Amino acid sequence: MRSDDYWSRRTRTLRKNLSLALLVISLTLLISLALCEWLIFELATAICAFPNLPSMESTQGEPERKSVSSLRVMLIADVHMLGNVRGHWLDRMKREGQMRASFQAAVRNLSPDIVFILGDVLDEGKYAYPHEFSEVTQRFNRYFTSFMNQQISRDGHSGKKVEVHVVTGNHDIGFHYDTNYYKVSRFEESYNTSKVKIVSQNGVHFLLLNSVLMRNDSCFLCDKTQDQLREAQRVFKCLSKSGSDGVLSSKCSNLIRWHKLEHASHAQLGGGISSKPIILQHFPLYRVSERDCFEADWTSDNLNLSKPLREDWDMLSEVVSRNLLSMFKPRLVLSGHAHYRCDIWHSYSKDAKDKTLEVTINSFSWRNNDQPQILLLNVDQTNFVYSVCYLPRESVQIAIYLFIWCYNLIYLFRKCRDDQQRVSYLPFWKIYAFSRRFQLYHVSNVQKLR
Repeated sequence: MRSDDYWSRRTRTLRKNLSLALLVISLTLLISLALCEWLIFELATAICAFPNLPSMESTQGEPERKSVSSLRVMLIADVHMLGNVRGHWLDRMKREGQMRASFQAAVRNLSPDIVFILGDVLDEGKYAYPHEFSEVTQRFNRYFTSFMNQQISRDGHSGKKVEVHVVTGNHDIGFHYDTNYYKVSRFEESYNTSKVKIVSQNGVHFLLLNSVLMRNDSCFLCDKTQDQLREAQRVFKCLSKSGSDGVLSSKCSNLIRWHKLEHASHAQLGGGISSKPIILQHFPLYRVSERDCFEADWTSDNLNLSKPLREDWDMLSEVVSRNLLSMFKPRLVLSGHAHYRCDIWHSYSKDAKDKTLEVTINSFSWRNNDQPQILLLNVDQTNFVYSVCYLPRESVQIAIYLFIWCYNLIYLFRKCRDDQQRVSYLPFWKIYAFSRRFQLYHVSNVQKLR
């Protein structure tokens, strides 16, 4: 009789401990998922902020100019939405979940005025079938564009729509030797972009370029891109005239109206300032080596200082880079493709003052980098300042998961130990011996009843 009480009491205790252990394990797993897949991105972006522009003191003798509000720009690069060939469905679900959570958290916490994605939106766009291309595009719109179409309010003011503009990359249409008219037109129609596109807001001009087609080899698509570049040059000359004297010829007026930049012309007339453009493209400009970068992700695995850079593969050619700088004289160039950050100065004339800063942005995908980044740019018609928002490291997420799993295993062992052994854990052989003895005892009781 005492033996029956002992085994029944021991069985009830074991079942109670196992039920409690399973409940605790389930709760900790849910907490870990919420922490690593949502809360960690909210915390990382909450501590980021747009930098403040330096205050400009008015100079004596100059006429007062109407102030134009600054523009807060958020930039990411190399999203690499996975397809059905190079990405497993579990890998795709994990990576896209990270990018979706971090992007939406950044928009909520930072409230940008405009967003740019600097190429390589797709990972397999260059050889994707039409139905695969459409499927990935729908996921992109659901994660990025559709979310941005919601009304976003900042500082308690009325809601507004934030535009998302996309630049073409080599993974979207293929390299120069691998692309064609169908791939280029398919991407441009799906993502509302073009070979050369001018975007203007608050008197700040952005020049979006398809750098894959920046080749001087007289190909059909390259010649068309060069024609659009020359037309964009004429547009900026007309905008500079509207900012200097405010008098526009009929030809300039028609050209500005054709590109739907009337608001840009009026903004410059109000400010009285001629704003130089900011070039956005996928390929970086020509540079001899990564050692020329005065600021870079020196610890990144993608950065190899000893590896020689190849023209038209890792960057634009020297001739094309020089032509772009001399044609537009941009005040800033923003690029991607390298999967690591690099800040470098470029000269476009013999004058030492004629320099342009280029910032190559790190990849936004955890598949390419352990710690993706978001570039935060605060710009007006004359000044700009930028900072980097560092997203959580994937190694930290893995460490959190491992810690929670180890904790769950230890907790399970402690709950499954023998009620007479309060200190040491219950070994596996004792669990097996206990179950075997209980089975034999149960069989013997059944035989007695029979």
